[in-house]
Amino acid sequence: MKFLLIGDFSGQFSKELEISLSKEKFDAVLCTGDFADMREISKLFKTYGNKLGKVLGKEKNEEIKIEAITKAKIPLEKLNSLGKPIYTVRGNNEYNSKLNVFLKITKDYKNIKLVDFKKVKINGITIIGFPAFSAIEDKKELKNSYEKFTKIIKNIEKTIILSHIPPYNCEFDKIPEKAKNFNAGKHVGYKTVEKIVEKYEFPLLICGHLEEYQGICYKDKTKVINPGAAEQNKYAILEINKNNLRDSKIVFKKV
Repeated sequence: MKFLLIGDFSGQFSKELEISLSKEKFDAVLCTGDFADMREISKLFKTYGNKLGKVLGKEKNEEIKIEAITKAKIPLEKLNSLGKPIYTVRGNNEYNSKLNVFLKITKDYKNIKLVDFKKVKINGITIIGFPAFSAIEDKKELKNSYEKFTKIIKNIEKTIILSHIPPYNCEFDKIPEKAKNFNAGKHVGYKTVEKIVEKYEFPLLICGHLEEYQGICYKDKTKVINPGAAEQNKYAILEINKNNLRDSKIVFKKV
């Protein structure tokens, strides 16, 4: 069994990516979220910071958020057209810009299933989804999300975690020092995901969020896989070893 691993679209889905995926063989898709295009909002936030809402006014602020989330339709439509089951979690882009609008949009695509705090079984392999909230979680979210997640855990060695945000303090959650970001050099993963990984030692965790990364790292005994940003024409193919998920084969692609 093979999975296409993909995510971090930011409203984009290039023709080159579409052609490349049409040539791949896979049974289902595991998607790490971030469909909405937050680039305009991010640009404005860098200029105005927390004063953005006051500067734009309520009506204009709402208009920009709706526009950002509506662009999620571009990658969602392309993924849906692959004709394969698609399991996804929401990214922080979806949370920040009108979550209810995003949830309504996803219902228009029959092949796409949102697995936020849900589990789905595929040929004996369980997928459990861990969605993003804000880019940085707070204590209340940490407690609530941990409780929701741990209630549905079963058969750890046959389970893959699908999370938008990587575990805290791993190779894939550190904003590069050279990044033009006030958090440059800091670890921005979720401590909840770190806590889950440390306690349960799942074999595989699929994540995204920071577009600078593509590859494999380890958090304790868990293999953490970042397929790369689809916005940059990156993805990965995961070939499952049902006898031992930890030995599954992963191939990274860049178009």
